Amino acid sequence: METEKTPVSFILKTIFVRLNPAYPEDNDNDLPACVEIARFLSGQIKAVKRKDDPYFGNKVTDEDISALWEYLVGWISSSAFWSNMSLKSIARNIQTIWIQSDKNGKQAKSDAKLNERFIELFGK
Repeated sequence: METEKTPVSFILKTIFVRLNPAYPEDNDNDLPACVEIARFLSGQIKAVKRKDDPYFGNKVTDEDISALWEYLVGWISSSAFWSNMSLKSIARNIQTIWIQSDKNGKQAKSDAKLNERFIELFGK
């Protein structure tokens, strides 16, 4: 019997709550927001990997998305503004957050392993 795979939206929410323990969870809003965040992050990974490998196709794993999200949540949680937002608000503004986090570089809360994973994914 096959074991069921945990939905990536649940994984992203779990990462967010772990790094923001005071966050007031709301599954009705949080899980759909995490689906949108996963779509955006998947698109970012695909765009970068296709530049490096034109035969890449659509090979983005949940692990790729989770690693990138954990990196980004580290930046979000260190931001005085974004750390107070709900996942629904973060999802609506994910492109802005992505741009701001990229401009501001690696966040203080990110450990070396996450930074290495980000570099592996994005070559930065």
